[in-house]
Amino acid sequence: MADFEELEKIVRGLKQGQADLLVDMARAMTGDIPEEIGGESDICNRRFADYFSNRLRLHHATASQADKFTKKPFEFAFVDASRAAGRSGRIIPSSTHPGPDVEVGGELFSLKTEGAAKVSPKTILISKFMEAKWIDRCETIEDFARETSLRLVEHLNRYDRILTLRSTNAPNFKVR
Repeated sequence: MADFEELEKIVRGLKQGQADLLVDMARAMTGDIPEEIGGESDICNRRFADYFSNRLRLHHATASQADKFTKKPFEFAFVDASRAAGRSGRIIPSSTHPGPDVEVGGELFSLKTEGAAKVSPKTILISKFMEAKWIDRCETIEDFARETSLRLVEHLNRYDRILTLRSTNAPNFKVR
């Protein structure tokens, strides 16, 4: 339960700029956000959704319009929301290896973000695989098909699940 007396004491000691920022964050936390939680989800329950959506709200309340909720903030918010929902979680230390980004509840996840201006409602784009240097060494379509099959399966075997956080062409969200 929140300690409102302590919170009030802290707020009274803030400088004006700090209080202004806190008001922006509080306003963001009180707005309604449409949401739908799948009943069969083993990832997203009410506690996960509340924590994760509040992290998104705080990000948008404190970031400039150009600051997207990128992959690294997604990783931290996902792990912290999973912990809030009662599961263990950790960030995988190396962000340069071609494998999982986080481990939650003993499962390895690859987390992706997609926020292009025109995100397809039907297709998820994962572009890194097509940037691989080995593609240049393929001389025939058969080489490409063989290498793609081998490398894609090998890559996908490095983790248990892939999650994508997508931003679609929703109207601009304004906190104020």
